Amino acid sequence: MPSAVEVHPAPAEELVAAVERLLPGQGPWTFQPLSGGVSSDIWRIDGPEHTFCVKRALPRLKVAADWHAPIRRNAEEVRWLRFAAEVAREQVPAVIAADAEQGVAILQYFDARLWTPYKTLLMKGLTRPAIGRELGELLGRLHRASAARADLASQFDNADLFDALRLEPFFAGAAERNPELTDILGDVAEGQRQHRTALVHGDFSPKNVLIHQSRPPVILDAECANWGDPAFDVAFMISHLLLKAIHLKTLKLWLYDTANRFKAAYEQHAPEPVDGRLSRLIPALVLARLDGKSPVEYLVDERDRRRVRATAIRGLEQPLPTGQAFLDAWEKEYFR
Repeated sequence: MPSAVEVHPAPAEELVAAVERLLPGQGPWTFQPLSGGVSSDIWRIDGPEHTFCVKRALPRLKVAADWHAPIRRNAEEVRWLRFAAEVAREQVPAVIAADAEQGVAILQYFDARLWTPYKTLLMKGLTRPAIGRELGELLGRLHRASAARADLASQFDNADLFDALRLEPFFAGAAERNPELTDILGDVAEGQRQHRTALVHGDFSPKNVLIHQSRPPVILDAECANWGDPAFDVAFMISHLLLKAIHLKTLKLWLYDTANRFKAAYEQHAPEPVDGRLSRLIPALVLARLDGKSPVEYLVDERDRRRVRATAIRGLEQPLPTGQAFLDAWEKEYFR
């Protein structure tokens, strides 16, 4: 019997079978590969009546380094999306169907003619600092809504997954290139293991934000979701904005303004103070995106890399009292 799925180009047979099983009688489907992160195969599927996005977690991530992670992270993303829909339904993809055992999720598709990844806009020189406020408010609301829920603490008690996806490849990976920082980066990682008070997205960055002309931003890709330190999400976004400000020199003040608006809006909605922990998390993540297992691809000028690396190392070896103090020092060094 012929398959109910039309394939071009061909995805893995097990993914085809999963789609047929999860969406019975709704095909035939045409598969179109989508660009995305390094951790999943991502496809757009078009049927007679619907278009969806299909994600399949990969056991080995698509990076140069040898980086493996459990495919159950796909199920963690599905659970995070269902929680986030309780808080901000229009700002996350709806879960259509999922197979936790196979690491497959079928999600709402956002039309690329209407929605653009925030990272794409930034790299084209298109930025609006108010987006920082919108993202800070959303993240603060999500963290606050989760912080008092013992059920979420139990459901997302997956520190091993966060180790595999973030702490080891980011901080241990950066320590391999900077062995003099092994103890400091180890302390940062251990702090993340110990401070567990809210549901953390784990990959809250411009590449996982979709922007529409008139609708609120949408958040994607929560495979790193875990019960952890809410400061991680804040530091992760800020580190991306600071690095992009170095690369996109003509936008540096706009991006610095975006980072400050993001942080200020987050703090208005946050379940707890995070500024003290940001003082080491931000430089640690900046260094990790230079020297860890998943370095940013756009910062190619070696002079910029050396200078930023030195700033991050100084921030780790001589930590400032708060994250805001680190941001102020960064602005003074790079933007004046």
